[in-house]
Amino acid sequence: MANSEHLAVLAQGAPAFNQWRQENPGLTPDLSGADLSSASLNQVNLRGAVLSGADLEWTHLQEADLREATLVGANLQGAFLGGADLRGVKGSWLAFNQEGGSWVDRHGGASSHGVNFQGAHLEEADLRGADLREADFCGAFLVGADLRTADLRSANLEQANVTGVKFSQDCRQRAFFGTRLSTCYGSQMFKSYAEGQIFLEEYRRAHPGWFWLWWLTSDCGHSLLRWAGWSACFALVFGLIFFMMGTEHFKAENLPFTLPTMLYFSGVTFTTLGFGDINPRTETAAGLVMLEVVLGYIMLGGLISILAIKLSRRG
Repeated sequence: MANSEHLAVLAQGAPAFNQWRQENPGLTPDLSGADLSSASLNQVNLRGAVLSGADLEWTHLQEADLREATLVGANLQGAFLGGADLRGVKGSWLAFNQEGGSWVDRHGGASSHGVNFQGAHLEEADLRGADLREADFCGAFLVGADLRTADLRSANLEQANVTGVKFSQDCRQRAFFGTRLSTCYGSQMFKSYAEGQIFLEEYRRAHPGWFWLWWLTSDCGHSLLRWAGWSACFALVFGLIFFMMGTEHFKAENLPFTLPTMLYFSGVTFTTLGFGDINPRTETAAGLVMLEVVLGYIMLGGLISILAIKLSRRG
């Protein structure tokens, strides 16, 4: 139940409540279960407030400070949250255990309850780092909202307007697993990226080792530069190995046997051009050359595939 004193102060309006908070910086407002529907609370300071189970339907909270507020089971259907700061908001009983790297229950086995944001106006809202698992954004207006690092696992974004939303493009994040977004509209880039993240999370769970290798070499197929960088490193390493092996293993027909010469040889071998002006003399050298040719085929094939995906039309 909400604290009656805190509710009485809030009833005086946002300016009075903000002044009260300045005078009592150590207090955490307890507004759990309060009926604040249709109230005008623009620019109110609710940072860290407990709003679990509160009814905020059609409440005006434009530019409100809701950072780190607890909204477990709260109803924000149709609420006006344009420009509100919701960084770190808690929408679930679960919290991340940084030391153990897992989600733990802070409320003695209580189930996770998603926040109801149906039809809510969240234009330009700052939701960075918010715990919004199982939240219902059906029909919500998220135009220009900042969703970077927000946890939207199992959230419902059906029919939500996601025009211009800001989102993190880190393939290692796990923010979209189970998210429903087939009918959200306004940003095909966001929709496609979120759907791709769901696939990557499924793949990571099934093949964790292959996933990290995929991420390390090409950011899961997103980074042409990273793949090209690995290709250049492989060619450089082989060139250094060939040079250190010396003239006993390689014969240069028309060029002096120098480091630049062997880097040139490694480059044309890696790209499978094989001009023939430098040749291996031993089986060991021939085996290494063949290994570089095979690796070069694989890397160039991957490079072309990533480039083709980036240049192809979407939709």
